[in-house]
Amino acid sequence: MPSLALDSTLNPPLNGSVGMNNNVIEQKGEHNIMSFNMVHEIVSEKTVKDAKKFYTETFEKYYRDGTPSVYMEKLLFDPQIATGDPDESMTMIKPPYLQ
Repeated sequence: MPSLALDSTLNPPLNGSVGMNNNVIEQKGEHNIMSFNMVHEIVSEKTVKDAKKFYTETFEKYYRDGTPSVYMEKLLFDPQIATGDPDESMTMIKPPYLQ
């Protein structure tokens, strides 16, 4: 089994992003849920370094002992429903070469 460390060689970041969420579709459900929970925590409270450490330690324990974490079972935050841009829409002006 490959190492669970989240580094640029195992899990390359997309455009300099955290690198935790770029393979979400290919992973199992518990990986997806854990990834979303960790991204939420990075945005709201944790540092990237702390989140990577927690993510790695949690899955090492899961694969070694079979001990799941609540972070893998459900989203630990309430997804926001109305997240549209509150600004007013505007009509795009065509550049001269498209007119």
